[in-house]
Amino acid sequence: MKKFMTMGMLLLFGIALSGFYLEKACAQNWLAAGSRPQDYEMGGNPTVSHGSENAGFIRSKVNPANGFGTWMTKIEPGSYLGKGLKLSAYVKTANVINYATLWMRVDGAGNQTLSFDNMAGRPIIGTTDWQQYEIILDVPENSTGIFFGIMLGGTDEAWVDGLRLETTTRTWAAQNSGISVGIRSIKAVDENTVWAGAAQGIYLRTIDGGENWTSGTVSGAESLDFYSIAAIDQNTAYFMGQNFTGGDGRIYKTTDDGANWTLQYRNTSPGVFFNSIAFWDEAHGIAVSDPVNGSFLIVTTSDSGNTWNQVPAKNIPTPLPNEFAGITGNGGTSLAVEGTNNAWFGTGFSTANGLQLRVLRTTDQGQHWTAINTPLSTFGGFRGIQTIAFKDSLTGFAGSVGIPNSDITNTLVKTIDGGKSWEVVSSFLPIYPSTLVYVPQTNNSVLFVTSLQGASYSEDGGTTWKSIISTQIYYPMTFASPTGGWGAGFSGRIGKFIGNLTTDIIIKHEQRPEGFELSQNYPNPFNPITTIAYSIPQADFVELKIYNMLGREIQTLVSEMQQAGNYTFDFDASQLSNGVYFYQLKVGNRFSETRKMLLLQ
Repeated sequence: MKKFMTMGMLLLFGIALSGFYLEKACAQNWLAAGSRPQDYEMGGNPTVSHGSENAGFIRSKVNPANGFGTWMTKIEPGSYLGKGLKLSAYVKTANVINYATLWMRVDGAGNQTLSFDNMAGRPIIGTTDWQQYEIILDVPENSTGIFFGIMLGGTDEAWVDGLRLETTTRTWAAQNSGISVGIRSIKAVDENTVWAGAAQGIYLRTIDGGENWTSGTVSGAESLDFYSIAAIDQNTAYFMGQNFTGGDGRIYKTTDDGANWTLQYRNTSPGVFFNSIAFWDEAHGIAVSDPVNGSFLIVTTSDSGNTWNQVPAKNIPTPLPNEFAGITGNGGTSLAVEGTNNAWFGTGFSTANGLQLRVLRTTDQGQHWTAINTPLSTFGGFRGIQTIAFKDSLTGFAGSVGIPNSDITNTLVKTIDGGKSWEVVSSFLPIYPSTLVYVPQTNNSVLFVTSLQGASYSEDGGTTWKSIISTQIYYPMTFASPTGGWGAGFSGRIGKFIGNLTTDIIIKHEQRPEGFELSQNYPNPFNPITTIAYSIPQADFVELKIYNMLGREIQTLVSEMQQAGNYTFDFDASQLSNGVYFYQLKVGNRFSETRKMLLLQ
């Protein structure tokens, strides 16, 4: 409880400068401030080059110190307006009990906080040697002041040195795709490997982060657009092809970098129009089409696409009049999968009828479905859900578009119960989402969205949103990491995201663990949520999975590159039956451990 209250005070610091007591002014306009600055000694000049002894310092004079102090300054926004601003500095600490952090805040008129980062999710604790930390914030055009400094909560001592401010951008840098037709879908495997699908049966791939793109045409698919991709690795990908007018939907697969393609599935029924394809793992996948013969057409595979089986119509809710399976053409993300069994797809309407857009959900790999109404906008003669993204089995977003586009409201909804109910995200910007994704390696806190009205992002799980400054429009979009993202669009346009979407929620600069560790879940037994914690001493690919007593994989909690650090994951087992389960942590080829837990509900 003490730590929670302390971090709460730290977060409160960003609300208003007027809540501080400014004890005295110091050299070069640096100030001693905080909740109890009188309990701290502060001084020095943190703007000198790194290496100077005690360039800037803050140390507690009393023990215990029940507040916090900060050595801080203010600058005018000036040339930073409309740009990104990076604050970097070296920090070392001695015996810090609660926290030491860098912080930066951008204010508008009336001391309104426009953007803020105080490393609340990555505090520096204990005794640490010099290490460089950074904070990146946007400086909106209406900014009136920029504040920054070093903060110490509780005891004992911290130093700051080599402080530097520099502009940075969060925008798109054009890359040469080598083609001139529209790119319909794009999917990153990692920061180097990215697949893209275009009109006229063209595929693209890069293995160097987009410095060089190779392209080719899938033989026999020249009349198709590749609207959706499921990229497995550098060599293997599934491309969903569809002719624009409908009536010919296909699934192609390559296992040799695109040199050869196998037609795995084809359907030429009247009305067929496949919108999205996705895979839970290398073997299990799903694709969703508009209605055929009065039922949504859904096909699944459990053998890496060698066979695709149609889900019986009786297991799928009947389409409403003029209802189709979401809107495609901008990335093919109207379908989302999660874990090993969950999936969701959105619907749309081709006429103005006032009916609510729906999300269909499954918890058994697509074999049975239920439909849920959403409060998305009912305006427009042609409207539908175009993108869906889930961070786990409970929390996700769905975004819609409409034609005409004169009413850009209520275009994003959120669920926290697995899609059983949805609420409008009232803080969302007036845009039509084309593609919405969770950015990997951000603890599911950063979301990125593209649209006709420009790109935007959220650093707090979708609570607040900011716009990207860019003159180019991208629709399909993908991210492999906070610094590895790509967007695509018309006339062969591909752009790489420039900037860093790392936020204070990411555990990035904390003290590095000394070794690998998988902790016992807590509580245990549990009902139905438990926390699993683990530590990794160096960056590597991490997998955290749940298994039942028979050794069958139940759910994948983590499957991504992670930096060195301490991590926690809240596992929700509300959809599982009572009994013993196992959770296994694998870190590359370096570490593997399995522990047992008991579910009682």
